[in-house]
Amino acid sequence: IGHYRVSGENGSGASSYQCTNSLAVQTNESAADSGAAIAQFQEYPNYIGPYEVEAMATLSEASGTLVMKAHLSGLEPRASGGIHIHEGFGCTQASGSLDEYAGGHYYDGLSVDPWTTTYTADSQGVAHVELSLPDFSLEGVRPVAGCVIVVHLSATYGGARAACGVIVPSNAE
Repeated sequence: IGHYRVSGENGSGASSYQCTNSLAVQTNESAADSGAAIAQFQEYPNYIGPYEVEAMATLSEASGTLVMKAHLSGLEPRASGGIHIHEGFGCTQASGSLDEYAGGHYYDGLSVDPWTTTYTADSQGVAHVELSLPDFSLEGVRPVAGCVIVVHLSATYGGARAACGVIVPSNAE
């Protein structure tokens, strides 16, 4: 796998894209074919709630379809909430303002927001999610590498953003 560099400006000789106007994730040619990424989650900044959500997601791409698999724990038992890719590029306050660093749902170029995706937790507050995302890719059309995944609590908690993870290249399959 090649090396990924996160930067505020574009370099030369590498393909690049932007999740937001202030971040470019750049790849060399060998990384462009990696086909896998991960996101390790942390508590969403300024989240104040009764649940300590932990999550891990893997993303892989094959035959033009992006697949995201996530394991979530520490959720509201027997409740449904959201899990969405956002247009932002960071999960800490050092990344910028709340609206800028995680951003809103990522669906650049699509006429309708596709992020109606949800999880349903079991009695222990655990959920497993597998999403097939044909309108997205790791680095091609609507690239998600460098974007963030946000876990939202249920409507009982106003859909609060509880956890966030940046999508980064990986050897994971």
